[in-house]
Amino acid sequence: VFEHAGENRPWLVCVHGYRMGWLPLDFQLFPPGWLHHKLGFNLLMPILPLHGRRRLGWRSGDYLFDGNVMDMLHAITQGVHDLRCLLEWIRQERGEDRIAMLGYSLGGLHAALVGSLERNLSSLIAGIPLVDLPNMIWTHSPRTLVQDFEDQGLGFEQIQALLKPVSPLQLQPQLPVDRLGIAAASSDRLVPSEPVLDLIQHWQQEAPMWYAGSHLSVRRERVMRDWLQERWEEAGLIQTDLNAAASAG
Repeated sequence: VFEHAGENRPWLVCVHGYRMGWLPLDFQLFPPGWLHHKLGFNLLMPILPLHGRRRLGWRSGDYLFDGNVMDMLHAITQGVHDLRCLLEWIRQERGEDRIAMLGYSLGGLHAALVGSLERNLSSLIAGIPLVDLPNMIWTHSPRTLVQDFEDQGLGFEQIQALLKPVSPLQLQPQLPVDRLGIAAASSDRLVPSEPVLDLIQHWQQEAPMWYAGSHLSVRRERVMRDWLQERWEEAGLIQTDLNAAASAG
């Protein structure tokens, strides 16, 4: 938690990606110098189940995609529940309703699911979201893991059916269209464009952000920062020095 002293400020909930949940990595994706000190947000940076200090394996994220499918389902639903509890903590304990959420990759999936359940967020951005979990597992998992699923009688269609409850494409967004945003990479090898385009259509997004980069280059994309800042300005969450000077004049 990064919280300014004095008067209330808007909050930004930052939801990390797969294998993250450690401060040195998370701070690269959500730089406090920019988000907290320059833009003025209070920051809340939760750790998703099976990551960071909540890990069960040797590495952060172990057993999420390489374990039991039902464990994956429960971990993601637990993560969404945790995020909603934290949103309520901000509202009840900090007395602030101006809340934005930004998630990337696995965090983008969680953010998209929260957007299907919450009605009172000022802004929600799903960045490079893992919208299609079954396809990601079937395409990128080692052949031994896929074979293990098949040995259990779990083919692609069975996994697809099991994971429907955590698919943003199966749920209706609860936030107005102008409070939702999607950012994706044109050269993403992990998150293909087809499911992202499906989410764009499902959310009725007329101006999603497409940056000319990869899944992992998002932390270095200046165009992405500019787009985020513009979205938060439009939502009335931040005011840049330039705008502040213009208003004062």
